[in-house]
Amino acid sequence: MTNADWLPNLDPLWPLVAISSAAVLIIVLTLWGYRSLTNFRASRITALIVIRLAALAVACLVLLRPTWDYREVKRNPGTLIVLFDASKSMLVKDEDPGMTRWKAALLDWKSAGEMLQRLESEQLLRVITHRFDDQLREMDFDRDADGDRTALLKALNDAYEHHKPLERDAAGQLLGIVVFSDGRENVGKPPMESVISRLSRAPCPVHVIALGAPGGSELQPDLAAVHIEAPQTARVKDRIIVRGTLQAQRFVGQDVEVWLRINDQPVDQADHPGSPVRLVLRPTTAVQTFQVEMPAGKLPDQPGDVRVSLWIKPLAGELTETNNEVSTYVTLVKEGLSILYIDKDRWEPKFLRRALKGDERITLYSAYLGQDTGPEADAWRRDLLRALQSGERPYDVYILGDIPASRFVPRTPEGQAILQRIHDQVNDGAGLLMIGGHQSFANGVDGRGTGSWRGTIIETLLPVELDSIGQLEGEGGHRSVRFVPTEAGLRHFALRLDSDPVRNRQWWERLRPLDGANRLGTRKRGATELAMTPEGDLLLAVQEYGRGRTAALAVDTTWRWVRPGPPRNPEDRDRPGVLSESSEAHLRFWRQLILWLARQEEAGKSLRVELDHRRLAAGKEQGITVQAREVNPGGDRDRQRVIKDAEFTVRIRRPNQPEDAAPDTLAVLPEGPDGKHRGVYWNTDEPGEYVVEVSARHQGNDLGSTTVRFMTYRDDSELLNQAANHTLLEQIARATGGSFRVHGGLRNLLEEINPAAAAESVKITRLPDWKQANPGLMTLLFALFVALLSAEWVLRRLWGLV
Repeated sequence: MTNADWLPNLDPLWPLVAISSAAVLIIVLTLWGYRSLTNFRASRITALIVIRLAALAVACLVLLRPTWDYREVKRNPGTLIVLFDASKSMLVKDEDPGMTRWKAALLDWKSAGEMLQRLESEQLLRVITHRFDDQLREMDFDRDADGDRTALLKALNDAYEHHKPLERDAAGQLLGIVVFSDGRENVGKPPMESVISRLSRAPCPVHVIALGAPGGSELQPDLAAVHIEAPQTARVKDRIIVRGTLQAQRFVGQDVEVWLRINDQPVDQADHPGSPVRLVLRPTTAVQTFQVEMPAGKLPDQPGDVRVSLWIKPLAGELTETNNEVSTYVTLVKEGLSILYIDKDRWEPKFLRRALKGDERITLYSAYLGQDTGPEADAWRRDLLRALQSGERPYDVYILGDIPASRFVPRTPEGQAILQRIHDQVNDGAGLLMIGGHQSFANGVDGRGTGSWRGTIIETLLPVELDSIGQLEGEGGHRSVRFVPTEAGLRHFALRLDSDPVRNRQWWERLRPLDGANRLGTRKRGATELAMTPEGDLLLAVQEYGRGRTAALAVDTTWRWVRPGPPRNPEDRDRPGVLSESSEAHLRFWRQLILWLARQEEAGKSLRVELDHRRLAAGKEQGITVQAREVNPGGDRDRQRVIKDAEFTVRIRRPNQPEDAAPDTLAVLPEGPDGKHRGVYWNTDEPGEYVVEVSARHQGNDLGSTTVRFMTYRDDSELLNQAANHTLLEQIARATGGSFRVHGGLRNLLEEINPAAAAESVKITRLPDWKQANPGLMTLLFALFVALLSAEWVLRRLWGLV
């Protein structure tokens, strides 16, 4: 509705008195100047006076700036938002006479239809309707309530965000939000405090029409695992932190145990082996929601998908135990290598651990023991054997440092079993390295031969015979030892500091000498000598053994290479965290030696599959993104290159699908410049486990295949907990300045809401608007003023007055 009228207005540039006085003075002076011209015709005198007064009028027009104000008064409609809870709990039949909560809400709405029409036509009330479950949606009165979860607080927040007036003058007043709901909030996000605070400040009162009967199943004790959060991908044997949402009902003051399980088995804590990942909660209210973060757990050692679950230990009297567990999948990848370093506490392992600390691929585990006998040594051997035999940590590479064989044999059966286990794993594909020390190789506990490694099962693995005792520097002495790669060593992956052979040799020549070395025995047949001293003493030898690889390194002071200095590339001098040339050589040498021992030195192809969800409600869409990469190991870190033009085949097997049935095929299309391809899978209606099989080819070459899994579930939390929660609805209404009513109260609410309080907007249009730049008008007035003065002067000239 709009009202408009025209009003004259003056906006003088100077005070009105000054302008008027100046105008009167000019008029008087003009008339006085022409009073003595009695011998001229009166018509000519009158014309000159009129022209001069017209010029004065133009000047006064500019100074007075008269305008017409066109004033429009518009009353904007008030806005009322109406939200209908469309979750499954609204299908409970506890409204009289035997109707569902959803039917009751629609009946209440229909009964107020005539009043709503009158308010819309007479009072310009604008009514906006939505339905909501876990999302805010357009209202569809013909669709039944079918939402799996109720996000009441989120719906209130989103409705206000979508319809709040950006400008009061333009959009009118938001009169409030009317909610038809039973109050069964089971999402809990965003926090209630923030939503209520925002609505009360607006202000935007929330008026509640409460449906359903409080009590019912709410009086039945129940525990429910509602939600789980876990990383989609993790490395084998790594740590995992799992978060989740749990609900406890009618178990006030009782201990509720929450366990982390992988493939239905308890998980050990990463920081406390032997202790399961477990939390104990104690509810303090009748219905309580917990957001939990479990202690870090230890992941299994085998790659592939594992099912990760939060499991609540059942308590007596529960309504149902079917909702006590919530699960998702985590893909374990063997991108990491585990190294077991058995040594004493000395400089070499300390510097090696420091160098590999930030490595994305290698994890170093240390096993230090100060003496061979006693209770501490017995416990150390038992714990190490248990870890090896249980497969808790099937290490990829074993490093034996400055320790004698008598630490293991012949006194203890555990020690013999440890060495046998290492032998068997090397034979099956693991790597073994023995490095120098006063008690390593053939030296033994006394530096000569007592308790040496000669004659043990480990000797059979080494690339050298243990037929030489002592150190190159002699007993108790010091000797600088230069580490000189052989020609075979310079070509070997372990000693390839630089891909260019010349620069590789020069880099080795610039490294500082080491301090001493063991005397290695005779090289075995098939072994390769990689490094010598300038005098011809063997420092590094390697060989293949079974499916594994072994090496003998005579030195134990490579930590001397770790020292400050300029980086290898002068352009990196000012970059933070860049290693010096010698420190980088130390890191590259050890990293590449470990990768070679673990058979990880070859470049390879990898397929990555990213799922939008590892766990989603049945019927929801699943986004699948795939990418192919080439991984080049070596150096201070692995280098990865995206294969941009790979061709992917994606197949999905649905739950309970027969083996001979063809899986669904999903087309994936390129997405962005990083080689990723993406598709969306919609056929997720059946709850259960879905298997995604991805294979790829590039330029006719097979890049391999990989498999991931995801789970869909039928969310029954709405029906497992059916009681209306009017307490929550009353709290929201009271805190936002709204009102609380039960079914049938919509008409009374509309009578109390006053749409006439809608905002009025006033729009004033000025013609002309002197405050706005108007070059055309000002030019016209200036030209008119000049023309009038010029006309007066010309006429006076023609008539002989000048």
